[in-house]
Amino acid sequence: MNAKLKTPTCSRCKSRKIRCNGKSPCFSCSKLSRWCEYERDVTESELPLRRGVACFECRRKKKVPAFSLLMIAISPRRKRCNGELPCQTCSVGRGEVHCAYPDGDTAIVPPGELQAIVVHRTTTSSSLSVSGQLSAFQVPVLPPTVTPPASFASLPDRGSNGDDDLHHHHPWLSEAVHGLNAATIMSRSPLLAESPLELFGPHSLSALSLRPLDTTYHANTSRTLFLNHRIQLGICVLESTAKALSEGLTDAGSLHPVLLHTTQLLGSMLARRLQYTIPRQRELEEEQTRRILNSFNDPDVKPCPVGYLQTCTLLSMYFCTQGDIVRAREMLVMGNTIVLKYNIDAMTIDPPSSSDATRDEFKPNPETQRGVAQAAPLAAPLSRPDILISRPNPSSEINFLRAKSAFLLIEAQLLATRWYRQQMDEQVAEQWQRSYWNTMDALQAHHSFLNLTLTKLIFNPDLKAVRLSLKVCTVMVLIARLALLSPFREQLDIRLKKCESMTEIINISKSFSEEDCRYLDPLLSVCWTATIEMLEQCIARGSEVALYDLPAMVEIIRQQNETLERVLPVTVAH
Repeated sequence: MNAKLKTPTCSRCKSRKIRCNGKSPCFSCSKLSRWCEYERDVTESELPLRRGVACFECRRKKKVPAFSLLMIAISPRRKRCNGELPCQTCSVGRGEVHCAYPDGDTAIVPPGELQAIVVHRTTTSSSLSVSGQLSAFQVPVLPPTVTPPASFASLPDRGSNGDDDLHHHHPWLSEAVHGLNAATIMSRSPLLAESPLELFGPHSLSALSLRPLDTTYHANTSRTLFLNHRIQLGICVLESTAKALSEGLTDAGSLHPVLLHTTQLLGSMLARRLQYTIPRQRELEEEQTRRILNSFNDPDVKPCPVGYLQTCTLLSMYFCTQGDIVRAREMLVMGNTIVLKYNIDAMTIDPPSSSDATRDEFKPNPETQRGVAQAAPLAAPLSRPDILISRPNPSSEINFLRAKSAFLLIEAQLLATRWYRQQMDEQVAEQWQRSYWNTMDALQAHHSFLNLTLTKLIFNPDLKAVRLSLKVCTVMVLIARLALLSPFREQLDIRLKKCESMTEIINISKSFSEEDCRYLDPLLSVCWTATIEMLEQCIARGSEVALYDLPAMVEIIRQQNETLERVLPVTVAH
């Protein structure tokens, strides 16, 4: 509806500047036996923003004398010039106004093209209004002078069979979320939730097709970034798999296609976080997500539980960095189901030989080491999806120690949570106490072993990465000890033990320089945040201030945390 008229005005009445009754045909056109044509009134929110493109009349009305500012303040807000010829302001004006533009303005949009853009935006917004929240994959907004392309295309027809093929080739998906059937899982899948393109739905596979993109160079760049930053990405692979990732080869059988596309997706995410320029980056990420699902549903590819587990881990971290915590948690649930389904977390140790008899306590076979390293982040509580285990060096023993530290931390957190949230009878309380002291003994033994190993490493400066990794493990153990001390009453001896653990965390954290942060783990940021919360609670009580300088300890941890978040691109800010 026009701004100055109460009823719509047809094109003929508008050109003759006479009043129209808004009917079809109107009173004037019915006398002339003509059919009325009404132009759709474009609202201001639908108009493309073109800074500096306005006709002379609109510019003149914008420049008003100072004494009329009060009239403008109490009058309705004037619409901006829409760039048409004539523009909307001049076409509905009462006076004989000639709409003219400066000679240098060449970005004037023809009336028909603007109308087509508005119609496209309206249909697009209505089709995307099913979701009540933003998706992790945003469709790039097209320039207003470019013809909108067709909808993004899709996957090949081999995934169009839907839930039957998915259940037949991957039966573990049918039990991914507490025994739900395959259709329910796919409808509630984190990859499917409120995506405007419906990239992952089995019902949409036949409606999508992969767009022809020249992605070879950008895929190589993404994989290189992924391999360079795998310290923070929490994936444990063999050397042959890492070589296949660097070359992008899946035909040799050493690399599952779903893992290849996942690493390229994570590499693209790293490029965006590191502000690397990759053309059509969002579109490339959307294509990689399509290929991930295509690899899951490919009947010609043999299922790979470890590859699926790694994919769930990486996709959970991807959605977490995108701010979509719901999808990240659901990916953790699915990955944990895979661990239980295929017994990846089984702790089987080969019989040690006579020469290795003294090392059998912490040297399991390679399959177990890889399984523990993969299962550790997935066993984390769902409220902490940012707990990740990284791989700072090729040493499998160090990887196992880091995974063991994470498991002890998780067990301590679960025990403390169970004490506060669960109403225990006598039998359950006795079982909890037994688990509590077993975990405390395991923590003490593991802490002693770490301290002994760190003492030996002092005399070998070449093993800097190993020493830093063991310090991170020590911080995890100390945080686990603080969690186990939390159920006790705040007596003097308990407070002193807590302050001793926090002081040891401060001493370890002070030794980290900015150069050392690239060897550290994003989990350290979570541990430091928990330490800050405990220190602030001690400051609020005011009982330990006489023994320790708690504000200075908080400031040290905060500075170290800021440095870690600046160096590691995937550290979650707290």
